[in-house]
Amino acid sequence: MSSATPARSPSRLRLLAAQLRSPRVDRSELARLIGPDDLSAGWVVVDERTWRTGHQTPHEAWARRAVAAGCVTAWRSLRHDDRWLWVERVALALPSDVDLVVPELQERLLPNPRAQVRIIEASAELPPPVPGARPVWGLRQLTTGTPTSGAPALTLLQGYAVDRHLLLVCASGHPEWTSESLTPVVKALVARQVAVA
Repeated sequence: MSSATPARSPSRLRLLAAQLRSPRVDRSELARLIGPDDLSAGWVVVDERTWRTGHQTPHEAWARRAVAAGCVTAWRSLRHDDRWLWVERVALALPSDVDLVVPELQERLLPNPRAQVRIIEASAELPPPVPGARPVWGLRQLTTGTPTSGAPALTLLQGYAVDRHLLLVCASGHPEWTSESLTPVVKALVARQVAVA
């Protein structure tokens, strides 16, 4: 999980360690994420990776269960001109583990070292319901403008539970995202969980 938001834990070093424990990108897990073909023309993949779930926070019971079960987290970042989107699928050992992770999501967000903005305001906002998924977490961040845009920008972060998986979406840039414009993205991501099951 990455954002402009500062974080206490897990550290970027632990994330790196978790990625090193995953010697190759797991294409089967990345297939459960949306890509450019699921979006309008012009979207491209900027980065993507997979890592072992739970290695970042080994002291947590849910994390130990995820490690024992061999769970994998998949993440992809996409861009279209001045619009950004990242999607993440966190596999957990049990459906009930999703609710153990959610209360600490904001604290677990890693700072984006390339961010050219700072957060002005942040507020919780549960995302709208989507068929096949349970909305569990949401955050709105208003940030200072980038050097190119100059205008304040809105970042939306949304989390949904699908069985034992936590699906996360982060959208930012211009034209500004709304919950309504982000809903088709979430629906496509949820549909992938069924299509690739």
